[in-house]
Amino acid sequence: LKSASMAASESARVLLAARDNGLAAQSLGVSLLRSRLGAFAISGGIVGFAGVLLAYQQHAVRVATFSPDASLNIFQSAVLGGLGHLSGPILGITLLQAVPRLFSLPSFLTALLTGPGPFVVVVLLPGGLTELLFNGRDAFLRRLAKREGIRVPALMGSRTGGAEARGGDLGGRRLRES
Repeated sequence: LKSASMAASESARVLLAARDNGLAAQSLGVSLLRSRLGAFAISGGIVGFAGVLLAYQQHAVRVATFSPDASLNIFQSAVLGGLGHLSGPILGITLLQAVPRLFSLPSFLTALLTGPGPFVVVVLLPGGLTELLFNGRDAFLRRLAKREGIRVPALMGSRTGGAEARGGDLGGRRLRES
């Protein structure tokens, strides 16, 4: 919950700006070193808290508690679901763990899901399966907005320019049609 609330904060926008376009962020006064170290510290704190919860749940700290297989499963779930949104790793772990158990998939399908599955997703969908879901959602909303005659600049992406997205008005002057 705290991660979700942090994603909507000003600090998150600074981190996104530093990640997406470091030069532009620096021109706005953002220290890249400070923001990257802050992101590292925040992620370390979240992982440390997760470790404390695991130790509390297990009633002890043992080396065998967290095997290399568990580490690879977590990595695969993050890659498969996508890291661009908080729901990505949850979707990934659901596909890797719950789906084979709930639907009694044959072993060769489970092997395809955990073997080349994440590799194919990285090649075809760098943002993971959440990228596919969000692109589908946006396409549906674009069609719906077009059918209903609703103009939604946020759904138009880079297809419309800034002034055109605001109705073609530039400081009281209308733009001429090209």
